[in-house]
Amino acid sequence: AGMLNKVYSRVFWPVDCLSTDPGYIVGWNLRGFMACVIGVVSGVSLAGLEDVLARMPADQRVRDSPTGPPRILGRWTGGKPDDADLPDLQEVDIWLGMGPGDDNLPALREIYSYGYRYQPGSRLAAQIILYTRPSKNYFATKPIDLHLHSRSIPFPSHKEAYRPHSAVSILSDVAHINPPASSGKDFVRASYENDEERGVDGDTELALTLRQINCAKDMHEILHQRIMTTDTHKFDPDQASVSTSGIRRRGKGPGSSPPGSPSHPASPPHPHTERHTDTHENKPDSAHLPPSESNRDTRSPIWWAQRPWLVVVLVLHVIAHAILPVLNSPLPFLGGPLKAYSTFGKQLSLRLDEMEQWYPQLMARAGVRAPSAMWHNNHKARARSIRLYNSMWLVMNDIALGVLCCILLLGNIQPVLDLIESFYWFLDTTLLRNMLLWLMGWPAGLKLNDNLDRFFGSLLLYYIDKWNLVAQACSVYGPVIMRVVALSGVCGVSMLLALLHDMFCLLTLHLTCFYIASARFYMLQLHLLSSMWSLFRGKKYNPLKKRIDSSTFDLDQLLLGAVVFTLAMFLFPTTMIYYYFFALVRAGTVSIGAVCELLLELLNHFPLYGLVIYLTRPDLLPGGVKFTVQRRNRVSRPPSLQVQASHVTHLVLETQHIQPFALFFHVQQVLTSVSSTYTPGKIVRCFFSGAPWGQMK
Repeated sequence: AGMLNKVYSRVFWPVDCLSTDPGYIVGWNLRGFMACVIGVVSGVSLAGLEDVLARMPADQRVRDSPTGPPRILGRWTGGKPDDADLPDLQEVDIWLGMGPGDDNLPALREIYSYGYRYQPGSRLAAQIILYTRPSKNYFATKPIDLHLHSRSIPFPSHKEAYRPHSAVSILSDVAHINPPASSGKDFVRASYENDEERGVDGDTELALTLRQINCAKDMHEILHQRIMTTDTHKFDPDQASVSTSGIRRRGKGPGSSPPGSPSHPASPPHPHTERHTDTHENKPDSAHLPPSESNRDTRSPIWWAQRPWLVVVLVLHVIAHAILPVLNSPLPFLGGPLKAYSTFGKQLSLRLDEMEQWYPQLMARAGVRAPSAMWHNNHKARARSIRLYNSMWLVMNDIALGVLCCILLLGNIQPVLDLIESFYWFLDTTLLRNMLLWLMGWPAGLKLNDNLDRFFGSLLLYYIDKWNLVAQACSVYGPVIMRVVALSGVCGVSMLLALLHDMFCLLTLHLTCFYIASARFYMLQLHLLSSMWSLFRGKKYNPLKKRIDSSTFDLDQLLLGAVVFTLAMFLFPTTMIYYYFFALVRAGTVSIGAVCELLLELLNHFPLYGLVIYLTRPDLLPGGVKFTVQRRNRVSRPPSLQVQASHVTHLVLETQHIQPFALFFHVQQVLTSVSSTYTPGKIVRCFFSGAPWGQMK
């Protein structure tokens, strides 16, 4: 029986709330004896505070909050004798009696629930968790995930992200817990392990409590504003509504039993389930909203004149919105958009897509399209904010570097053209032509088929000469092309780099065609040899069953197969040598393009803003929470005001910083994608089979 009546209490208490003045404890009660305190209200009567709390749901800021309005949780005695009015303790589900302990820490004196009194000791194991009310930082159970889809809607309604705790019978599961061990760490570990297993709709009780803690500072400021604008001393207690949200009172039915008894298995109703039916309380109250929240007219020219940067972003948004449909439309004769065939088109589409999203996100940050300027202390809002400012910062750095490169190129057009021309002629004449002439002989002592060797070499040299004629004709327009490339740097060095990559692909287009032709011829001969080898073994490929089956062949078929196999076998080394040569050339050009792609990835997705935040304010990037036992510092107090806290464990809630490698999530994705596509085994199989790289399973 003693074990069945054992209950425990967990109170989250702000560290800056240790006033010597008595007052009422205000906060949230998630379930049972689990409470999150936002502050102590002093100098206000009980009836007046109930009236203020009853009218808080009419405030639009409270209606948009993910936690709902707070309630009265109990009484703080302070360091002075207290004779304040108390509610009927037979009618309230929870009433905390707390005061300063003998170690200068908050101490739990007693808990009342429907007339039953609990004191720390044999029947009650108490746990007081101290926390610092977050301002810009916040607490979270899981590390922040900075990877968000680029087309995600910025700043959704917080009510959509919040799902209230369902009415499940969880109180009886945690109320009957063993007494706390000698170490406070064991006690908090055991209790929160149960909470993690009891998650509802993906949210654990710890996550819901941390959400309340993140809203504590803003909710405390709203409550202070409501009290300052309400004459609580003239409030008539006889006019108080019984359904007020200030104190949850006894309801009808079996809910009158104490939480520790077996006849009270269900948890009390969640604060969000209590709604007021008074018409004057359900209407939004804009009188208590700040001017920036209640009277914001975005159509006013003065409002826009005060924000010239937002006008620039709006112009970029309109331009991007007009160009993106054209850029994403399929091209004639190709069947796909420009970004599917050009690095410049892909980079331009990426930049326009980012600029199109800046305007709605900045308007949301300014509070124009957001439900409220508050309640943004969560993972999604913080990740969107980091993504937004990181994107803007990278674009500004990109443009600054691009303008610098533009100035350098415009002042050195002829030296750059000479460098490109020398590189092209080295690649085309010194390397490619000399290597083809070497292959037309006996390369490395290999005896090739003379006729096929001369045919391949002459054909390739002929097309190289024709390509050189085209390149010579285009070289006249070299200065104009270089000026266009240099001026593209005004849009960013990434645009200039993407345009240079496309030009490099055009200059080496003939090498790509040579590689594709040689690879196709190599694959045909390889398949032919494989088929003829199956013929000699009396086997044949079955296309219906997609397997090799046994078969019978006539003598004429075997003779023809032997002739074809002999011809293909003697011609195959020549084809193989040319294919391997152009495969190596193709690998070199692809490597140069891969370096350009890697530079573009760094220019587009380097976590510069997140890295600066990590180095300057790591607390803004939470990676989880931890609990440490609070050390006790004994201070002398009068015996009448000392609270026996020997059965109360004091812990401190602290945030853990995110790991630095989590900031480079996009780089990790790129490396993972490249490593999974271009593994050494796949590259070797593609090289010897003639299949294009990246398509080998």
